[in-house]
Amino acid sequence: RSHILADDDTVSLEDLIDMPSGRLLLFLESTAAPWALHVMEKCLLCHEKGHCCEICRSEERLFLWDEHRISSCEACNAISHRSCSDAAFGR
Repeated sequence: RSHILADDDTVSLEDLIDMPSGRLLLFLESTAAPWALHVMEKCLLCHEKGHCCEICRSEERLFLWDEHRISSCEACNAISHRSCSDAAFGR
């Protein structure tokens, strides 16, 4: 399934067939987990490519794949903790 890694807009018939059974999700999770571990814990160079919160300026790195923890400004694409964004903009 290298097509998924090369282009996230491309799916195969096999991918569509494997969606309802959960096999596609298992594949994606097993593929993403080692890369996330590499970026988050093992490689300082990759880790430093993460974003800093534009609101609290914490040193903690934020990554775009962590959709539950981050917020992205629709106007300027600034990245922040979701909690910081909610507090700053009264959400």
